[in-house]
Amino acid sequence: MLSMVTLISFFFSPLFAASPPGFYDLELENLNSFSQSNTAEMKGANSVWVLFQPDCASCKVQLGDLECLDKKIVTVAAGINGSRDRLNAALRPTGFAGRRYKASKALEQIVNTTATPTIFFVNEEGRLLETHRGALTCTKLQALLNQTFKSDSPTVQTKEL
Repeated sequence: MLSMVTLISFFFSPLFAASPPGFYDLELENLNSFSQSNTAEMKGANSVWVLFQPDCASCKVQLGDLECLDKKIVTVAAGINGSRDRLNAALRPTGFAGRRYKASKALEQIVNTTATPTIFFVNEEGRLLETHRGALTCTKLQALLNQTFKSDSPTVQTKEL
């Protein structure tokens, strides 16, 4: 006969299971240095992440278009399928000035995709709000960003040419 404690723990253990890490709970390889970086420093800020890989023409266009975003929005490029040198080389011609990381297995598990480019909208707590596969023009990116983060978050402004 099962004890009462065993029965209770069997039925309620999923309620107390550890939740998967959020975007701001990750240790990622920083492409600007030879160190691991903790994304916890981004807590409190909305962010837009782009999953990219070398030799992806749409990725390069998308990363360049992120420059049209308001500087209050943290922009992040997370590279897959390449060495640190190849990922940095892919970013160089885009003019991307945001945070640069090599995607970890933990990040790939959170986003559940390796399609590139994929854009992720992440709120102040590190929770994934929206995912979009494929490149977005600056205008479409702005509209989706404003819709996703609503009026209580910083708005997007067009970059002056």
